[in-house]
Order: sequence, then C-alpha cells, then structure tokens
Amino acid sequence: MEKKEKIKNIEFIGIFAVLAVMLFNISWSSGGLYGIYKTSIPIYVTLKSNLTYSHHWLDFLFIISGFFLFLTTNFSSSFKEFFTKKVIRLLPVILFALAAIKILSLFGLAPHKKLYDFYNLLFLNGVGFTKTNDWGNLGHTWFVSCLFWSSIFLFYLTKSVSKNILNILMGLFIVFSYTIMLSNTTNPLILYNKFLSIGLIRAVGAMAIGYFICEWYKDYKENQTSNKTTTLGLVLYSAIELSLFGFIVGNTILHKLNFSSWTILIIAFVAFFVLLLMKKGVLSKILDNNLSSLFGKYAYSLFIVHPIIIAVSRKTWWHNKELVTTYPLLTIALTGIASIILAIIVHHNVELPATKFLNNLWLNKNNKTMQ
Repeated sequence: MEKKEKIKNIEFIGIFAVLAVMLFNISWSSGGLYGIYKTSIPIYVTLKSNLTYSHHWLDFLFIISGFFLFLTTNFSSSFKEFFTKKVIRLLPVILFALAAIKILSLFGLAPHKKLYDFYNLLFLNGVGFTKTNDWGNLGHTWFVSCLFWSSIFLFYLTKSVSKNILNILMGLFIVFSYTIMLSNTTNPLILYNKFLSIGLIRAVGAMAIGYFICEWYKDYKENQTSNKTTTLGLVLYSAIELSLFGFIVGNTILHKLNFSSWTILIIAFVAFFVLLLMKKGVLSKILDNNLSSLFGKYAYSLFIVHPIIIAVSRKTWWHNKELVTTYPLLTIALTGIASIILAIIVHHNVELPATKFLNNLWLNKNNKTMQ
C-alpha cells in the first residue's frame, strides 16, 4: 500500500495554482475573453499584461506533484501496478470532459476536432505526438500527459539506479531543463531541437525539484524534535512567508515581472514551499486547516473541466458585448463560479465513483488473484 500523507497547506497551494491557471484561461488565453475582444476592453488588456507569467503556476504544480510522487509512492510495487494507478487517477475526468465537449459540439456550443480525443486518451497530447501549437480538443491536458509520462519515467528510474546516481541525474534534469527553457521557450507544444517536447522538459525538471524537496522533508521530519519557535522566530518566519507569497502572486497575477530571468519565480516558490512544510510562520499555520484540504480535493476536476465552461461561454453569453464590457469582473467571476460548481459535481459523481470502481475492478482483483 502507498502511504497517504495529507499536508493541508500544500493542498491549498494546489487549488490556488489551479485557480490562477483558470483565471489565465478565462481572461488571457486565445480562447478566453481577450481572445474575443482584444484591445476593445481595457481591463482585458490589463489582465493580459498582468497574467503574463501566471502559466508558471503549472510549473509549481509539477514541483508539488514531484514532491508527493516521492513522498507517497511505494517504490517496491510493480511497474504495472504503478502505471495502472496513474491511469485510474487521471483518466476518468478526462473521459468525462471529452464526452462533454463532443456532445456540446453537436449543438454548436463547443469546438471539436475529429481524432484528437485519441491523443487525450493515451496521454499523448503535448508530448511530441501532435503538431506544434495544435492544442486539440482539450489543449490544457498537455499538463496531464506530461505529468503522467514523467511520473512513469521517474518511477522506473528510481527503481533502476542507486540513490547516488539518482541524485546526480535529478540534479542534471533540473539544470538542463531550466537552461533549455530559459534560452528557448516554455511553450509545451514546441519541440526542442525538433526532438524533445518542452512540456516533458518542464515536467521532469520541476518534478526533480520536488524530489529534492521531498528528500529534505523526510530528513527534516525524522530529526525534528519540536515545532515550537520563539516569538522572534515566528515574526521572522511569518515575514519571509508573506514576502515570498506576495512576490510570487504579485509577479504572476497582479502585474508583469519586469525581469526576463523568470526562474526567480521558481526559486521563490521552492523557498516558499519549504517554509510551508516547516510550519513555523503565521501563513503556513493558517493554511494548515481542514478547509484547505476540502478545497484541495477539487483541484484536479477543476483543472480538467473549467475549459468546458469557457467553451460554452465563448459560444453564448460572452458575445453580449454590452454585458461583458460593462461588467468585466462579474463576467470573469461568474465563469469561474460556474467552473467550480461543475468541478464539485464531477468530483463527487465521476472522479470518486470511477476511481473506486476501477480500483476494485483492476487493482483489488489482481491483488486477490496474487493471494
């Protein structure tokens, strides 16, 4: 069995990251409001500039995923079992989203490209098997595809090499990934040297960072004797936490970072991540609550289904220019709220039941057979 460890303040950062990505897709992306109205509505122009670096929340999600991969995975399990668990975890919600897009397209409420569902179902969207800048029916699932195959690769690698070799390789992955992206692009559908997907490079590099954070965390937990801190320590840790969080949010959502070396955002997030794990400041303590965990469990469903609401909105009420122009923030808020409601419904009626059913069908059945 794999260990299940909940770190509530990290779960909050997970759902916050998905909300940031959703805001980007509603406001800034080619399929969002700016894609329709361009420069005719000033606030969408402002949002386009402010959200320039918001896509790096996906890199933060890769880091978090890498951390939990190495924290919770039982590496003595078989490759087949790990592969199956990943499919069960990721595929049901994607199947729902693909079916929804297909049905909506029959009524002219969403675009749909024939044959592209094949790439989503095999986790091949954005890993080099589709043409550059061809996002298909669920373009954002490049993240899931790259997460899936990077997890598979890192699981197999961890089982195959010694700890020292693994540490060296992980360090090299980080160096090569970020130097390649910094000097080229972060566009996940671009092929570096016409060979390797930038999306996979992003995923492996960020998940390698998560690996090292996990190694530090295991050692920290093992040697920790008390989580108590002095008043001065509390003030200092709190100030650093708030400063880092403000820097990250400020330069990914509230305004554009006027610094071309965006890796400073990655460095800041790693420091913030470590402080959250230490739980010595006010912010890390406040976010370590059951509400964070409650919201966090909807993160994956929200990430997958929010483009459905965007697609329908784009074909219907977003074309009411008077409404969208007069109430731009309300337009964004209503789209976001509708996405969250759909995500909650999908989580409870698709994600959880499907995961339970498939676990019983594939994993539990296999375990009984082995016994």
